Parts: sequence; C-alpha cells; structure tokens
Amino acid sequence: MQFTFGCRLTYRTPSVVPFVFNIEAQLFDGQTIADAQLTTSPGVDIERWRMPESGNRYFRIIAPPGSLSVEYRGRVDLSPSLQEPASVVEVPVAQIPLAVLTHLYPSRYCQSDKLERFARSTLGDLTAGYMRVNGICN
Repeated sequence: MQFTFGCRLTYRTPSVVPFVFNIEAQLFDGQTIADAQLTTSPGVDIERWRMPESGNRYFRIIAPPGSLSVEYRGRVDLSPSLQEPASVVEVPVAQIPLAVLTHLYPSRYCQSDKLERFARSTLGDLTAGYMRVNGICN
C-alpha cells in the first residue's frame, strides 16, 4: 500500500519562539519513506531527533518574529505484517521490554487504579491472546 500525505502549518509570532514538531513520517519496519520534503519559510536551522523505541521523528526550529510556514509532504510504502489470529499472543508483563515500560507508567492523565478496574470490567472475560488483543483494539 502506498500513502501520500501532507500538511502546511502557519504561525505569526511577536518574538523569537522555539517550536517542536512531530509531523514527519515515522520510521519503522514495514514502512519505507519513498519521498519526503520539509520546507520552512523563512528558512531556519532544523534540529532533528528520533525516538529510538517508536521511530517517531521530531524537529525543533527557532522561529524569528513574524510569519512562519512549515510544510511537509511525503509518500510512504507500507507493508503490514499479517498473521494468523491464533498466532497473536499477549506479552507477559515480565517480558515487556524495559524501553516500553516507561510509556506504561501511571500519570495524572492515566491513573493506574482506575485503568485497572476499567480494563478488568471491560476485557477481563475475553480469552487471552487474539480475542483480548482484538477486544482492546475495538
């Protein structure tokens, strides 16, 4: 499958403003960036960073006072991994990679005691494996 996408963001700032954007195509197995173009007007230096565990791409710019336009256009080829439902399994907590665990911690936005009660009442009766994974996705 191939996807073409783009966006254009415009801002007006009264002073120098740092911006951090997450609009570029993600880098991960199964997705190839066939074409991509990022432009800013006025032209500014771009500092890039990629999150190792997700492939999310961020960039920071320091915008001068006045108008700023950021445009990103891209095309990606996606080759999804297809599996038989019976082969989809849950990963026990003890086997979740440490790099993933940091994204699962409770916070003021996701209180673990309330989430746990909701998860058990909503998904607790589903059979482990594909049925529960599919239930979570739906």
